Amino acid sequence: MKTLSSKQFRFALSLCILAQVVLLTLEYRQQNGIGSLPMSQLSTLESGVQDDIRQMESELDYGSKESWIELAKVYTSYGLLPNARYAMQRASEFGELDDESTLLYGTCLSRLGELDEARKYFQELADGRGEYRIDAWVQIGLDHLRAEQPIEARDALMQAGQDSVAELALSRLLLHMGHADQALNTLESMIRRNPDSMRAHQMKGWALEALDRVDEAQAAEHYSSHCSDTVTIHTVTRKWDEDMLQKYGAAGHLMQSELQMQKGDIEAAINTMRESIKDLQPLWRPHYTKRLAMFYSMNGQGEEAAKQLASWLVHNGESAVLWEMVGDAWSASNQPAKAMNAWFEAIRYRGGQQEEVIVLLRVHQKLADELSRQGRSEITDYHVALAKYEEARINWRDDRVSQAVTGFEAVTVALPEFADAWYYLGESRYATGDMEGARTAFTRCLELNQNYGRASEGLQRLE
Repeated sequence: MKTLSSKQFRFALSLCILAQVVLLTLEYRQQNGIGSLPMSQLSTLESGVQDDIRQMESELDYGSKESWIELAKVYTSYGLLPNARYAMQRASEFGELDDESTLLYGTCLSRLGELDEARKYFQELADGRGEYRIDAWVQIGLDHLRAEQPIEARDALMQAGQDSVAELALSRLLLHMGHADQALNTLESMIRRNPDSMRAHQMKGWALEALDRVDEAQAAEHYSSHCSDTVTIHTVTRKWDEDMLQKYGAAGHLMQSELQMQKGDIEAAINTMRESIKDLQPLWRPHYTKRLAMFYSMNGQGEEAAKQLASWLVHNGESAVLWEMVGDAWSASNQPAKAMNAWFEAIRYRGGQQEEVIVLLRVHQKLADELSRQGRSEITDYHVALAKYEEARINWRDDRVSQAVTGFEAVTVALPEFADAWYYLGESRYATGDMEGARTAFTRCLELNQNYGRASEGLQRLE
């Protein structure tokens, strides 16, 4: 083998160094004068999201402000806050940020705990007249709360005006500060615009209780249980997070599978959901398994659905929802006996949450249908009555009180020994102003079960 002379070796080495310098220069220009991205700590994220973020980083246009901002949105939503700050710093080098990007930058800094620096960006928006002015005031107020500055927080939240998020946060703060009268005024103003706000009525009860207006407080608390509109104390940036989290990794496949189902392509939807569950690793989320099991059942693959639901059982334990779906899986496989056994398991879990009540309504209807096909009329009537009971509970919870009264009256005729139905009939009649009817129902409930505490409380309200 021929060896290079010392002179030839130096010449070759010089060429290599020159080539490396050229490559670095090209990279420098391509990246607008800055080196590669900081390392992202993605190990805590699901594998599918890790892959999507890595791909986004590899395809980043270093010379585009919009590309940096989009990357910062992803980083912020997934909690990669140092990376988000770096991306926003790079975006700001291209010139002035628009209002949305300014709010994003402030949010990133706020979540990093750099509250004073974040406030500069929020204040810029709050002092303007753009669409994010109110969101900026709310965020300023919430950050003052984090800094244990209640006076400043109150003043900022009051600047937000008639905004539901700001009013709820302000009312809670005023209650903590001992200004229940001011909190009550704020909540009543909100309720006039949002009469079905569960949280506003609930907090109104707290304010009235703090003012020693006990009867009014109980009435407000009671009324809140019939309201269905909920407001969470979050700014628009939380909505951005929710939108972003649906675009990547397992959630992206979940949304894709839904579109495939809408087009009637169930096989494609099943395959996409299987990919979605793979993307979740090493995490596990029940609604992904639930969705895949549902697709299998709809496709007549009951045993495959049952396998998915078995993993749900291992992770989350038993519930009415789980057993209903197990029953549906066996029903899809034309195994009615196994389906009924599962549905009977479901009705053992009698919860009070709206979703649980809806599940029980469906299960009793399914049992009634199957028993009717078998000609077992007596037990069919029993489950028909229980389905009416759950439907009446839904009407009562949704403030359709007259329909609830009709439903509970029908149930007490069909199942006269059912104490729960008598109790809810009493509450429903009370809500319509039928005090004597309520008294009769509560009394009958206690005759059936003398330890029924809520019925005793109902009678006490009538005294």
